[in-house]
Amino acid sequence: MTSSLPLWAAMIGEKAEGPVTLRYDVGARNPTLAFAFALAAFDRGERGRLAELIRRGVAIPPEHCAAVAEIIEGTRKPDKRGRHSRKLTEFRKHEAVMDLLSFREQRAAFLSDAEAISEERGNVDTADVVREIHAAYAQAVADLASSYGITSSYLEKLAQPAGQ
Repeated sequence: MTSSLPLWAAMIGEKAEGPVTLRYDVGARNPTLAFAFALAAFDRGERGRLAELIRRGVAIPPEHCAAVAEIIEGTRKPDKRGRHSRKLTEFRKHEAVMDLLSFREQRAAFLSDAEAISEERGNVDTADVVREIHAAYAQAVADLASSYGITSSYLEKLAQPAGQ
């Protein structure tokens, strides 16, 4: 799936002119992760994501071949209990997490360049630039969570690895 999201990092730079977007293709970037999310969505009754990956010709990672074979054979069936009470579908959760991970990558890149940004701005204190980056990130996460109808803390929780 190709997604488009506002590049929050443009808020901290003076070079941004007009809207900036970042595009990425999850299946092409990490097929293992894409199939893991698609299989989790299938188990919860949402078949669309898995079907989309297969239609697009994304190679099935070896660790997921057995699960896909079980689905084709009909021995693995989705669980549809409680589906009506969920606020976000598995697909939307996946989108939200991928957007958040993209923001985290961008924040890390800007933090690594904080000194250079400070010098570009006429020797502004690096600590001020770091605070500005963190504030822009927090605002972007809040806006992203709001766009999905969830809280920032719930969005951060979705992105945590299982067991933490």
